[in-house]
Amino acid sequence: MLVANTGHAAIFQVTTAADGGPGSLRQAMLDANAQSGLDSIHFAIPGTGPHLIQPSSALPGITSPVIIDGYTQFGATRNSGGTGSNANIMIEIRGMGPAGPSAFGLLNGSSGSTISGLAINQFGLAFNVTLNATNCVIAGNFIGTDASGLTGFPFQQTIGLSIGADGCRVGGPLIGDRNIISSMTQDGIYVNARNVIVQGNLIGTDRNTFEPLANLGCGVSIGSTNPDANVSAN
Repeated sequence: MLVANTGHAAIFQVTTAADGGPGSLRQAMLDANAQSGLDSIHFAIPGTGPHLIQPSSALPGITSPVIIDGYTQFGATRNSGGTGSNANIMIEIRGMGPAGPSAFGLLNGSSGSTISGLAINQFGLAFNVTLNATNCVIAGNFIGTDASGLTGFPFQQTIGLSIGADGCRVGGPLIGDRNIISSMTQDGIYVNARNVIVQGNLIGTDRNTFEPLANLGCGVSIGSTNPDANVSAN
């Protein structure tokens, strides 16, 4: 559903947790891909959250710049302080069910895109989130856990976040940018690019930092196929 259009920018509204059709995330992604300029996807699904979206096949890859903002859903709030995360995530994208173990999660191929406010999990034998375009931001998400930030899914997901393009940022200097990236059978974050910033995240733990939800590979892994790869992390 298109709710606003200013010049080349549009806001597409997700109003149902259904896998397809009008008001779905799938349709919003298709519509944003067809629209030039930096667009936004907002959420307004009726009822009490968290709302679970289970794709029956791979979601469309992002081919036009977009801001996907799960914090627009009613009841969602960003992390506001402390050593853990008190964010309320109200949109969960789960891939292990009907999507099968080989489906990818969010595949971003458009520079300047941002993904925030989502729980993304159970895209096994692949990546929960993949960045193949420069200068993208992943902020304020729970990657590898459910929307509570307390439950992981070991042996049902391989790598949390794969970064294959320069200049991307995971987390950031603001407390609300903090991601949880946990419970992978391989790496939490795999980087094969230059000038990547990984900052302020919880990697391999739950939202409270009390219980380990270990990534069985590395927390952050630097790919050896790119000798110029570098990461700034704290």
